[in-house]
Amino acid sequence: MMPNCLCIAHRGASGHAPEHTRAAFELALEMGAQMIELDVQLSADDALVVFHDADVSRTTNGSGKVRELSLEQLRTLDAGSWFDARFTGERILTLEEVLELVAGRVALNVEIKSPREDGSILIPKLIAALEHFGVLATTIISSFDWWLLGDVRAANDQVRLGLLWSDPLIPWPWDRALKLQAAHLHPLWAVASRDRVDEAHAHGMWVNAWTVNDLPTMAELIQMGVDGIITDYPDRLLQLLRG
Repeated sequence: MMPNCLCIAHRGASGHAPEHTRAAFELALEMGAQMIELDVQLSADDALVVFHDADVSRTTNGSGKVRELSLEQLRTLDAGSWFDARFTGERILTLEEVLELVAGRVALNVEIKSPREDGSILIPKLIAALEHFGVLATTIISSFDWWLLGDVRAANDQVRLGLLWSDPLIPWPWDRALKLQAAHLHPLWAVASRDRVDEAHAHGMWVNAWTVNDLPTMAELIQMGVDGIITDYPDRLLQLLRG
């Protein structure tokens, strides 16, 4: 029997194609990922764009901060050639464009990258977009900023929330998760242990560990009983899960 562990494609199949591009998302779908993780933040003109870094220089041919560039400016950037010349011409996508591609085909884990002060603009736009495409109930909204997640919860009492953290010195956030009615804990893979996963399940919470690209660590986490693994290589994880 295949282990009950979700394959979550990190920024799409970002080990094989440039992160957050149409190519990466289409490949994740083709490989059979059950969920796609992606990042959202606001442009200068308050468009919801799917992008990880605060600055565009690492993954495009441009420079400058996402929040200081308009959507029109962001659309002119090449978001693919940095990865491989085969992907020249891939563009930065809006959340709506990604939802048009994947809604109804795969679940989503949307991480908010904008700072909390942008929440009053971002949160209503995000919830409205998810509702418009009929995927609010199947989407996890996650963040390292747990106060920001509190603002999301205040805006909508039904949305699924995921608490992200990476510091092994931070205790697992049972109390904060319960207060937020958050059913998903997203620790760095190295923070996970069998005891903590069991404790999460006893609290009625799911554990999705990130970001795991090697087979031995994937196998170890599956044995721990994690509910999902976030990976740049969904094909590797799916091959392992299928035996």
